[in-house]
Amino acid sequence: MTSAESRITKVLVTGANGFVGSHVLSVCAKRNISAVAATRNGEYIGEAAGFASGNLDANTDWTEALSGVTHVVHLAGRAHVLDEKSSDPARAFETVNTLATANLAQQAKRAGVRQFVFLSSIAVYPSGITRLDGTSLPDPQTDYGRSKWLAEKALRALESETFTVTILRSPLVYGPGVPARFNQLLGLAGSGLPLPLGGVHNERTMIAAANLADAIVHVLGRRGTGNRSYLVADDESFSTPELVRILRAPMKRKASIVWAPPSLVEFALSLIGRSDEWRKLTGTLSVDAADFKKAAGWTPPRNARDALAETAKWFAGRTQQSASHK
Repeated sequence: MTSAESRITKVLVTGANGFVGSHVLSVCAKRNISAVAATRNGEYIGEAAGFASGNLDANTDWTEALSGVTHVVHLAGRAHVLDEKSSDPARAFETVNTLATANLAQQAKRAGVRQFVFLSSIAVYPSGITRLDGTSLPDPQTDYGRSKWLAEKALRALESETFTVTILRSPLVYGPGVPARFNQLLGLAGSGLPLPLGGVHNERTMIAAANLADAIVHVLGRRGTGNRSYLVADDESFSTPELVRILRAPMKRKASIVWAPPSLVEFALSLIGRSDEWRKLTGTLSVDAADFKKAAGWTPPRNARDALAETAKWFAGRTQQSASHK
């Protein structure tokens, strides 16, 4: 323990059985940090004691979970929904991401918790922005982004010298077991089909789940990162053609990147109502996390190319297993 750190007695991790949460618990275990794993049903995860939070809202009672806890890592939330089922998505995002976060933080502060680490998102920034760094200003334009930004503001109203808040804004997260959006890119890579990406010269920055979890645990007890918001990301950025090549190699697929004018491809896809997918696939979003790396003294432990290859191997294995059961 250095002079820049405060003692960690016990950490409450919400969303502990989620994609990022499972990685955070793994890092805590490796560093001998005692953890309470908060999940909807309260199952134990590894050596972490379980707490049943139920559905998260403004009335969730965290009293039992916060007993003896000095630090909170709040990961639980309502993520981007590809197939929206709620009749009122804005309200659903507000309930889970904003009101439930504020409620937990208020109870944590009253319970004597010293640090609250909140996983936010680059969705708090304007849609269509191509570069993010420490000077970029939030201006969310989606229900999800607004709910995260309002949660950040609620936390800022609670922070103090004795209750510090560290907010990490993450880009797209990937790794074995990744849900939702990154699976679409994996599926495209796994198809082996020739892809008209040769004329695409974009730049995308993401973060491996292992790196994100390491960053989250790294800031626990680190005084220099309190009461600040940071972008967090891998060191490397890639174009979409590069990503496809990196992902296809472990899948034993040829790169099969063919040249075509991007504008022509977008026009052709617009005729079948899929131009938005093309723009998301080929758009630029570069994330500079230098501020966080300097303030926290943090370097991503995983090389992005290796982490992407590991993700591709997981996806290929899952696909083969699924095919064998048909």
